[in-house]
Amino acid sequence: MTDSESMAKGTASSGGPEGGRFKQGPQPGSLTRVLLVDDNDRYAKSLTEDLHRRGVEDIVRAVNAKEGVELLRARGDEFDGVVSDISMEHQISGLRVLRVARALDKQRRATVIARTDDPRQQSLRGHQAQDESTTLRPLMVACATTGLDTPAGYQFNKFLLGTLYRCDFLIPKRPIKRDGKVFWIRGAKVW
Repeated sequence: MTDSESMAKGTASSGGPEGGRFKQGPQPGSLTRVLLVDDNDRYAKSLTEDLHRRGVEDIVRAVNAKEGVELLRARGDEFDGVVSDISMEHQISGLRVLRVARALDKQRRATVIARTDDPRQQSLRGHQAQDESTTLRPLMVACATTGLDTPAGYQFNKFLLGTLYRCDFLIPKRPIKRDGKVFWIRGAKVW
């Protein structure tokens, strides 16, 4: 069994939750609105169905990286998750989506810190005190790629996407193409 197979074993979610919980990936109720960026209708359909099974109420789809980046910049605060393909218009255009999503996440985390600090410090930082109910959660980021489908590609992309791009989850495309199953593999950090 390859490393990618052993990491992914038992993480498919096509059958729904086991014992009321999914083994990996976002847990039901943890996300409500997700931006899905994928140019392939078949993959997008499988990912959408999986996210709905996980309780995601609203999925907004962008069909390319340019549209995904525009949606993140215009309406990023509306999303609590982003799932992006890597190869779309160009071989690595999805990396741009990941960079923008992580920049947005960094900004959101800074806002959360500012909102939970002492109100006197908030005003010094230029942030206004706000009701705790308006606090934004960190953004979950996942990427789907064919680069996870071989042992060497898996190791390289786990480092590149999981560590350097800080993807919370990696989604190999081969199982989706083969039988519509979506596997969620933890990236470098756990969301």
